[in-house]
Amino acid sequence: LLVVLGATPAAAEARVLGQRMGLRVSALADSQSDLATLELLQPAFVLIVTQGEGDEPALEAALRSSCPAVLLIASPRKSAQLRERMQLQGIPAARLAVLQAPAGPYLHARTPAEVALGAIAAVVAVRRTTETVVPVLAAPVYVKPVCGMVVDPATAKHVIAFGGMSHYFCCDGCKVRFDDAPDKYL
Repeated sequence: LLVVLGATPAAAEARVLGQRMGLRVSALADSQSDLATLELLQPAFVLIVTQGEGDEPALEAALRSSCPAVLLIASPRKSAQLRERMQLQGIPAARLAVLQAPAGPYLHARTPAEVALGAIAAVVAVRRTTETVVPVLAAPVYVKPVCGMVVDPATAKHVIAFGGMSHYFCCDGCKVRFDDAPDKYL
């Protein structure tokens, strides 16, 4: 679950991009009553996109929660100022360590969509570097030995029987490479 804090245009874009990346997304405005529910949601990620409207209370609520990853859209200068404010508010160093601010790579972003893109890229990076569980897939799948991509056996373009097993391919390139040296890929 990704919780997006803020009611800015970039927050709206972040919610859309988060959903497109396969995340469950919840939006909270930056009012104190909404922030009180943050801990109940138990999100994996909190993205703060308040952009000057309630930055401190949103960041403090996120850091006081048990959320393992807190990301803040802000300039490097503003990020440093907010970090100092959080230290003064008594946020422990261990909790400040989960804060990624500014969120994402520097993109020279100008539009709300571009700002959100960098932040969601950071969420995806955190998600992929910390995940330890393979997602449960609804249909049986096969991982191609040539490129490591997942193929649905029901829709595979090519099926090759080798070594007592069926091997599935969605493209000609991987099938040809496998045909040329199957022992290399198994």
